[in-house]
Amino acid sequence: PLARHFYWGLSLKFFGCIAFALIYQFYYQGGDTFRYYANASTITRYFFTQPEVFLDLLTALQIPKSELGAYHGITDTFSRPATFMVTRIGAILGIPAFGLYLPAALSFAFFSFLGIWAMYRVTCRLYPDATHLTVIPLLYIPSCFFWGSAYMQESLVIGCLGGLIWGLYRIASGQRLDLLSVVLLIGCSYVLIHVKEYILLAFLPAAIVWVVFTRLDSLQYKWLRWLLRPLVLGIIVGGSIGGLTVLGSFSERYNVENVLQTAEITATYLQRITREQGGALYSLGEVDYSPAGIARIVPAAIIVTLFRPWPWEVRNPVMLLSALEGTLFLIMTFYIIFRVGPFRLVSLTISDPFLLACLLFSLTFAFAVGASTYNFGSLARYKIPGLFFYGLWLAGSLAHYLRHLPAPPKTSPATNPSYNADG
Repeated sequence: PLARHFYWGLSLKFFGCIAFALIYQFYYQGGDTFRYYANASTITRYFFTQPEVFLDLLTALQIPKSELGAYHGITDTFSRPATFMVTRIGAILGIPAFGLYLPAALSFAFFSFLGIWAMYRVTCRLYPDATHLTVIPLLYIPSCFFWGSAYMQESLVIGCLGGLIWGLYRIASGQRLDLLSVVLLIGCSYVLIHVKEYILLAFLPAAIVWVVFTRLDSLQYKWLRWLLRPLVLGIIVGGSIGGLTVLGSFSERYNVENVLQTAEITATYLQRITREQGGALYSLGEVDYSPAGIARIVPAAIIVTLFRPWPWEVRNPVMLLSALEGTLFLIMTFYIIFRVGPFRLVSLTISDPFLLACLLFSLTFAFAVGASTYNFGSLARYKIPGLFFYGLWLAGSLAHYLRHLPAPPKTSPATNPSYNADG
């Protein structure tokens, strides 16, 4: 029954991959995707000529800039762990592609699709009567199958998040972990740490909520479940804050003061560059980079990620696509709030661990990227993981509501006034 979604979803991913390559080649005339490919193809060539150098490059965590000159054709993307991970994976995928860009890019798209399909299969098991709803945010959001299908970091992020969802579902549902699930959990976490570690940090609390709350639902007494939920949630929140504090004491990079200072420097730099290059800049107002000041911009950052740009802010075709999607998400949000009811919607979300996890991650992630990007063009690409999970929350909430609607009364010949005994 899911075959048509599989073929349509995979076809859209491949279409998005090819469209992305064409637009970056002929419209932007270059970009990160081709820099990743150029470095990855260099490693791939070593596989065919000097396998020992290929292994050295593949297993190195990072290559200092001072040593890059020893490898012909390698740029400074190797000196940054995040871009280095994309390049290494691209080099591996480039071996069966014989170093050609498009087959390697389609491999990135297929990896991303596998993660999305894993998420969809999990939602099919959680909401078997709403497979037609949960498939929409996963497979049919245009910007997601465009930005999330390319030879870029986002394809790896989406694929890894899907692998984590699949492995965590087996834990949450009490199934025995098989070798594939263990490999997915470890491997996907490793890739996320090196590609975009902040996504994993935002995902972990939501994942713990999903797994622990689902296990609590298996308790026999309902009153005990509702008693333990706020306690466990408080422990998770306190543990997350405490974990970040301990992490900051070991690493200056995660120290709260350094994080706020870095955020201020980055925001100032991005706003200046965007103005100089004539980019689509957005503002969150005057920001005081202190814990209280950051807390005040949380709503604005979430709104800009999920719903903006507004139609009157559109300046190019990419922004038009984002504006249409943001407007649709806003309409669906208000529709579900008024259709289900705000209090009942909160109750449904709290009672469903997966929906609660989706909402927690999407809002946390939306705040993180919205408060640090300040450019609509970059934001359209960065916000994709948040759109997936926010869309799943909307679809799952509507599925819950429709599931509990009273069935329409059955009519019979005796009660149907339009019944004609003469036929």
